[in-house]
Amino acid sequence: MTTTTEAPASLFARPSSSQIGPTTIVLFGAAGDLARRKLLPGLYHLEVAGLLPEAWRLIASSSRELSDDEFREIARSAVAEFGRSDPKGECWDGFAERCVYVGGGFAPGSTAPIERAVEEADRQLGTSQRLIFCAVPPKVFPDIVRGLGEAKLAAGSKVIIEKPFGTDVESARKLNSLIHSVLDEEQVFRIDHYLGKEAVQNILAFRFANGLFEPVWNRQFVDHIQFDVPETLSVDDRAAFYEATGALRDIVVTHIFQVLGFVAMEPPLGLTPSELGDERVKAFHALRPLTPDCVVRGQYAGYRELEGVAPDSDTETFVAGRAFIDNWRWADVPFYFRSGKRMAETRAHDRVQEAGPLSLRARGGADRQHRREPPHVRSRRSRLDLRFLSREGSWLGARSHRRSHGLPLRRWGRAARGVRAADPRCADRRQDALHARGRDRAAVGSRPAGARRPAGGASVRARLVGT
Repeated sequence: MTTTTEAPASLFARPSSSQIGPTTIVLFGAAGDLARRKLLPGLYHLEVAGLLPEAWRLIASSSRELSDDEFREIARSAVAEFGRSDPKGECWDGFAERCVYVGGGFAPGSTAPIERAVEEADRQLGTSQRLIFCAVPPKVFPDIVRGLGEAKLAAGSKVIIEKPFGTDVESARKLNSLIHSVLDEEQVFRIDHYLGKEAVQNILAFRFANGLFEPVWNRQFVDHIQFDVPETLSVDDRAAFYEATGALRDIVVTHIFQVLGFVAMEPPLGLTPSELGDERVKAFHALRPLTPDCVVRGQYAGYRELEGVAPDSDTETFVAGRAFIDNWRWADVPFYFRSGKRMAETRAHDRVQEAGPLSLRARGGADRQHRREPPHVRSRRSRLDLRFLSREGSWLGARSHRRSHGLPLRRWGRAARGVRAADPRCADRRQDALHARGRDRAAVGSRPAGARRPAGGASVRARLVGT
């Protein structure tokens, strides 16, 4: 894939449509839930914001048989329901005109319809530059990759593969080997879209751009860290996918552990994707394997009655647990995580909890005596909250003197929202991912597989020492 200018190296480089030449976009899974909720509204928002190239075409594909007009109506309804820009006027007419639909799926032996559509789009645009987005379940990835090789569509293409990448270590390695038999590593963008969220990337700024936080970001000053991702949504419309995935694979080992990598990593040499990835992988290597006694799994009532779910299913829709990182910085500090469907509220939260005042730490010694304090005492410690929902931002709570006799303390907090925007015109993080392919992998998470937002989002929570 070629671009008109050299791709920026920094993670925080702003996107520019001038960097992107004419492009054919192929969207597999175009009639699915991810495309409806995120990708189609995101593409239209990028068009309205002027962040797509001047010349582009969208070839939408899924197993469903639809006409171009039927797909365009699905796209219009998706943008109207989930997008921020109204699908109307000349802008929508121009967007819809660029969209064509090819049904019947895509796999070895049935690639001809997509081949013809891509050839026609390339002829109209005068280019062979392509972006291929795989918004499909993991079991479909191998057929798409083989089909790209059979149809000779790999050359000049960038391929985005959504999480989860395989279902376990062995399947991820096999998929990676298959990908490399058809595509060069530089063509592949394995995406966990959560790493593009503003508050997630702002963890780096909090840690490494502020002398206040990084000196106390370790086991001496942090009591525990919480990752909290409850959702009110059910899985009614994607029960078959969820039955084969579950909350642990869908949220914990993807979204939550990727954010954990940002929280736990050592300072990188720079902010390029490779340098950030190297340090996160080191944290993953130090992550203690999860054991059954550290994890609780649950399932909401009524899940087994959904279509596509086995009557005796033990797939978890709720999971909570505790992880440890066995290195100098985080030895014996628990990392708690929780996620579930059909919960009382939807939020995304990361909390860093302080270890307690200096006198308590000295008294507790190596056995961390202060952890046996009553909960109401621990809850009053200083903490740093990072929220990853639509109202993204951060909250820092500490203690100060309250006017009275003696030395009573009171809690205070300061909040900040929208701390860093990759581009103020981008309304959704997958839009950054779609746009980043024109900047040649200048985004977090684009690294070889091997180390690996639900609707509603997620959060991290940590408590810092009060001084």
